[in-house]
Amino acid sequence: MDLNLLVALDALLEENSVAAAADRLNLTPPAMSRTPARIRRATGDDILVRAGRTMVPTPRALELREETRDLVRRATAVLTPVRRLDLARLNRHFSVRGHDALLAALAAPLIARVGATAPNIRLSLLAESVDQPHLTRGQVDLEIGAIVTRRLPLELPPTPVVVTWHHRHDSDPAHAWLRGEVRSVLREVTDGAGRPATGPGHRGGSA
Repeated sequence: MDLNLLVALDALLEENSVAAAADRLNLTPPAMSRTPARIRRATGDDILVRAGRTMVPTPRALELREETRDLVRRATAVLTPVRRLDLARLNRHFSVRGHDALLAALAAPLIARVGATAPNIRLSLLAESVDQPHLTRGQVDLEIGAIVTRRLPLELPPTPVVVTWHHRHDSDPAHAWLRGEVRSVLREVTDGAGRPATGPGHRGGSA
């Protein structure tokens, strides 16, 4: 399907004029002149017919007007970036994987913080396991853990805490919001001791 034809049909049904529709779409009349014929072939209807000096819509065109307008509006919404995240209406499920001890400290404050601003969000906190799905499979949204191991006994400096995610989530506003919430809670439960660290193949950030 040529979505440009749908947009042109919407303009023609709104303006009842090829010249006015061209002006609305920022096209020249010659550029718009072939479009009505293409629409007639696609719909099997004349859509606009001449009545004296004006053009009037056919009965089929009148039937299509509201549906066409709605389809164009919906297509425009799909192709428009999300500018504002409506947390009150956001309905998503996120899974966060990490070490048992870290998740135990994180669970209550994170669930409370997320629930206070986004009540329809569902969180699954998954313990680390070789059998758990990996980030690259899209079944885990965030992974939290430390990447440094040392032998005891020794004086332990602050251990970096890592938050990782797959790069397909980089432009997801809801995921970006969740990352911020997780980082904020991590700062609270770790006294801000986390330091930046990333793993290869994924995006990462520190608490």
